[in-house]
Amino acid sequence: MATRVRDLSISDELDREISRESTDRATTWSALATELLEEALRMRRVPGVVFVDGPAGRRAAVAGTGLDIWEIVATWQAAAEDFVKLRQSYGWLTEPQLRAALAYYELYPQEIDERLRREVERDPGAVTRRQQAAQERAAQEREERARAALAHVATLAQAKQAQRSHNPREPRASSTDPEARVMKLSDGGYRPAYNLQFARALEAPIVVGVAVTNAGCDFGQLPPMLAQVQARYGRTPATVVTDGGFAKMADLVTLSAPPYACTVIAPVQKPRKRGQDPYAPRPGDPPAVRAWRERMATPAAQALLRQRPGAAEWVNAQVSNRGLRRVVVRGLAKVRAVALWHALAINLLQGSALRAAAAAAAAAT
Repeated sequence: MATRVRDLSISDELDREISRESTDRATTWSALATELLEEALRMRRVPGVVFVDGPAGRRAAVAGTGLDIWEIVATWQAAAEDFVKLRQSYGWLTEPQLRAALAYYELYPQEIDERLRREVERDPGAVTRRQQAAQERAAQEREERARAALAHVATLAQAKQAQRSHNPREPRASSTDPEARVMKLSDGGYRPAYNLQFARALEAPIVVGVAVTNAGCDFGQLPPMLAQVQARYGRTPATVVTDGGFAKMADLVTLSAPPYACTVIAPVQKPRKRGQDPYAPRPGDPPAVRAWRERMATPAAQALLRQRPGAAEWVNAQVSNRGLRRVVVRGLAKVRAVALWHALAINLLQGSALRAAAAAAAAAT
């Protein structure tokens, strides 16, 4: 390969790091710097690809999988370059991970073809064994998900029976993600999904609670969220502002008593009878629900309620802008981990901004 001499200005610290690394790897400063630049350029071109060490030297791999690019490409070629079959062989990987491997191969085919040739020369059966192992893992995962789906169907059937549901449809569960539930989404469609909830402080853009459920509605979600806040901060908020989806009568009664004893600000549903005052107590209303209706008729409660959309939608916009439009993991635990990472990112950035603003205000006094 032809080389060219270029002037390059770097910091003293970076120079020391490269020198230390080149000594550890028994190579020259120039060779290591070239390798680092090549790898950085390739990782920038194909996000999701990293470089790892091995007995045969550095090689490209899919981040977080332990799989080399050439392994995935070998399976893809053996499947007549059928992406659906490739996904079936690597059922535990996400589509973006597999797409990254193929994108890397498209940009650097000579590197991967050479690696495949060396693997076949070293051990003619290696590629076949790896493909077979991948297929066996995928089949085992499909079987486990199918068993989990059947278990969830039984649970859903019991829940429907307990609710005396008049829905004639049989309960169903996804074999791809048994813990997900089919929900109506914002685009009007119905797909397997999870219900993610974020609680934030009204006076500051800080997330104080994160919850993930597979319930298709928000009824019953408020007490567990406040219990989470209580466990985390040692106290519950005096006032909670939420939307109408959380205002279930049983929850209003629960939240009006210890250990919560908080004031709930939530919109009152439009009455079915025309001309009926939505804020007038109904026959059979518990005292907590009666107080809630009367409270929501006051200008102070309405003023607080008007602040909710901006506060709540701000969190939704933050996580959406950072890519949380769809999850690429399966199961409640993993989806909850993703939601928590997004909440931590928000709090770290906002905490830094709040500290900087406080320091600037202190310096100005």
